Amino acid sequence: MNAISPTYRNRIRELLKKNHLSLNLGTAGDTKVGWVNIDAFSQPGVTLALDIRKPLPFATNQCKRIFAEHIIEHIDFRDNVEPLLRELYRILQPGGWLRIIVPDGRRYIEAYLSENNENWKLLGWDLENMPDDIYTPMHILNHIFHQDG
Repeated sequence: MNAISPTYRNRIRELLKKNHLSLNLGTAGDTKVGWVNIDAFSQPGVTLALDIRKPLPFATNQCKRIFAEHIIEHIDFRDNVEPLLRELYRILQPGGWLRIIVPDGRRYIEAYLSENNENWKLLGWDLENMPDDIYTPMHILNHIFHQDG
């Protein structure tokens, strides 16, 4: 729908006039003031709803900072991660920074091995109050390591 939306095209046109952009990829509701907030779905605070597996609508060297927290693990590693990283490198200014944050698998494995609910709570999980679709600590590990690829 973005391709045919005049509002979307105008927003891109305005962004292309700016340099030193700061991108926040995959906001998951955590938008940043003064940043171009990008998510797969349009929601309050999101500047652009985009599929980051496709070429991004920014000029080469246009961005001074790119922040990607807990988004890379949601795309297919074999087919999509390398092209995405190439695209981020293309739009990043020389001397700019790219910060990628992904879940720390070791912490989840250590929590599993500890059999201690307090260690799970530190990771945002409570074994005594599990979601309806997660049944066991092993199921948590499976969920963490298979989140959409």
